[in-house]
Amino acid sequence: MILVQTNNFIRDSKKIKMSDKHFTKFVKYLAQLANAETLPKEAKERARNNFSFLVSYLF
Repeated sequence: MILVQTNNFIRDSKKIKMSDKHFTKFVKYLAQLANAETLPKEAKERARNNFSFLVSYLF
C-alpha cells in the first residue's frame, strides 16, 4: 500500500502543531485503516474536537 499526500493534506497539515503523543495516535489510526480494522470510538470523538481535517482524510 502506498500512501500519497494530497496538496490539500500538505497545506492543512502545515496549519497545525501536533504533539508526539497525538502524532503517534494518528499513525496508529492509519495502520488500523490500512489493515481494514475499525477505528476506536476515541478517534471519531477526537475528530470532532481537534483533528477534524486530518481524520476527514481517513474517512
